[in-house]
Amino acid sequence: LSSSPPNMFTVGHVTMLRFEVGDKRKRGGPVVLAINGKLFRLEGWCADGHLFFSVIDRLHLAYTLRCCGCGERILYVYDLSCETPKQVYANDKLSD
Repeated sequence: LSSSPPNMFTVGHVTMLRFEVGDKRKRGGPVVLAINGKLFRLEGWCADGHLFFSVIDRLHLAYTLRCCGCGERILYVYDLSCETPKQVYANDKLSD
C-alpha cells in the first residue's frame, strides 16, 4: 500500500477509506467502510466511481469494480442502512 494516508469520505454514519497502491503511480487499492465503530472491506482492489445515494431514507453505495487489467467489470450496490453493509445488487454484464 502507498505510504500516503487513505482518501476519506464521510456520509451520515458511514466513513469510507480508500487506500492506494504504490507511491509514484497511484493505482486502486482496497476500500474499507467504518460503520458504527466496525470496519468492513468492500469487494476488489481496482474500484472506482464510488457514489453514495439514498432511497426512501436508506443510504446506499454504488461502485464499479475493475479486474486490474483483465477486462472484467462489476457494478456493485450496497445497502448501508443496517448494522453491516448488505450487497443488494451485482452486475457483471459491463465486462469487456
